[in-house]
Formats: sequence, structure tokens, C-alpha cells
Amino acid sequence: MKTIVLHGSPRKNKNSDTLAKYFIQGLSESVSSETKHFYTNEMNIRPCQGCLSCANADDKSCIIRDSTFNFLK
Repeated sequence: MKTIVLHGSPRKNKNSDTLAKYFIQGLSESVSSETKHFYTNEMNIRPCQGCLSCANADDKSCIIRDSTFNFLK
């Protein structure tokens, strides 16, 4: 199983990070998974532009190459 954990708080090593740490630890103990985690405050995330390029692409991928580009790879 692949899991993505998004840290939404801009404050590292505080309560939200502690919760995420225990979540990842519990997940790794219960199932075999590959986990990636990201700090959203440090990412360049652009909103949908409504260009419909994804609808016309063979792989249905977005043409915007922001920080989310490699999430599902």
C-alpha cells in the first residue's frame, strides 16, 4: 500500500507532527506500506486553471508542474 501524509501545520515538530509521526508508526506496524510525507507550507501548489488539458491527455495528468506533480509516481 502507498500512503501520502500531508503535514498541514507550518510549525514543525509540534502537536500536528507528533500526531502524524504516531499515525505513520502505527501504519507501518499494521500493514506493509510505502509512506511519503510532505509539508504543505514548503510546497509550491497551484490551483486548477480549468484548462481541461487533463481531460484530453492520454494519462489524464495535469500539465501544471508544481510540487504535486510527483505525488502519484
